[in-house]
Amino acid sequence: MPDAPYTPTGKSPTQATFLHVPSSPFTPPFTPPHTAPLPLPPLEQPKPRPAVYLPLPQHYLPPTPTSPALTVPLPPSRPVSPQPDAPLPANLFPAGHQLLPDFLHRYQLHASPELGSGGFGFVLLAQKRYGDRRDVAVKFIVKDKMPRHSWILDRDYGMLPIEITVLRLVKHENIVEFIEFFQDEVYFYLVQELHGTPWTPQPTLLPLPPTPTTPLPASPISPTSPFPMHLAPAAGARPTPVRRASYDLFECIERHTRLSEEVARHIFRQVVHAVSYLHVLGIYHRDIKDENILIDQDFRVKLIDFGSSAITDTRRPAPFHDRFFGTMNFASPEILMNKPYRAPPAEIWTLGILLHILVTGECPFSSTQAAIEGRISQPRKGVFMSRDCEALVRGCLEVDVEKRLSISDVARHPWLMRK
Repeated sequence: MPDAPYTPTGKSPTQATFLHVPSSPFTPPFTPPHTAPLPLPPLEQPKPRPAVYLPLPQHYLPPTPTSPALTVPLPPSRPVSPQPDAPLPANLFPAGHQLLPDFLHRYQLHASPELGSGGFGFVLLAQKRYGDRRDVAVKFIVKDKMPRHSWILDRDYGMLPIEITVLRLVKHENIVEFIEFFQDEVYFYLVQELHGTPWTPQPTLLPLPPTPTTPLPASPISPTSPFPMHLAPAAGARPTPVRRASYDLFECIERHTRLSEEVARHIFRQVVHAVSYLHVLGIYHRDIKDENILIDQDFRVKLIDFGSSAITDTRRPAPFHDRFFGTMNFASPEILMNKPYRAPPAEIWTLGILLHILVTGECPFSSTQAAIEGRISQPRKGVFMSRDCEALVRGCLEVDVEKRLSISDVARHPWLMRK
């Protein structure tokens, strides 16, 4: 059955009108809009409450009180928000645009260039003003640029970008952490953890922390690797980007040409673990690629960019989709032939392409027709792939959807289980 997203209309998504309800039921916390107004509870007169005096936040207290009995004046209803230390980039924000005071009170935007950009917005570096004062990544999503498939009805906040809704739902060590979000008339501000650290060409792999308790069934995937790994040497260094390095897997491969099979296994194992966790929840990323995977010096990876994701009802078989919003180089044959497709097998295909790029540094197909026919190119001279690794790649890149590996097959493959 084709997708049936909610269609917001008008100049602003906040003025969205629900045109129809999807045919499949939502799973909590999503509920379709009611077809008839719900009865309101009878109004009650508010009862007087005794005055309660709460302790003031630390930043409101005087710096040097002279007496324990000092009377501290109450703060205003909303704290005066500090102004950003640097002006907003003129090439990113509209002229005269003012960010929300609540956001500026909590975060300070850095004057450094943007971390990244895309069709629907851009990502800037910021720092918390209070607490741990850690750096964060703030994704500014332009409301008017968002296509209708990127909206979803959230039980708590109404119409939201599906990326915000998904990140609020999930909690996994290999998925970027959601912190909070804001919105004004023009943007959604998605505040996320900043993952990735400067790393050397030959780092030593540290063991990963224990896997948190999740609804994922017992799996033989081990989240740790006790042995050191090294990157294959690069054929030639590329110019350093002007903007701050985002430390995604694409940049890692570009800098080092390709990864050793041991490193590739460790990275791929984490990606599969995250994808397995999402599939159990009925969530499909639908745009898995090296540019959407952040990596640090210890080869810990995190999935990002859920703008093309889909949420399905786990009580029913995976639905068919008739639209594709991912990257064509990672698209499966059924998608390339404009056929309705299911997200789970299409996502396995992208994993096969990702694994081939990790090990060889190259895309497995020389053309769209080669991908449709499943003709995998031979690696360039001097690049070798073990038999088990090649079997896993070919199992993921099986043209016949019914014969293609499932996520459970991938997780239990001998090559991935090898220590």
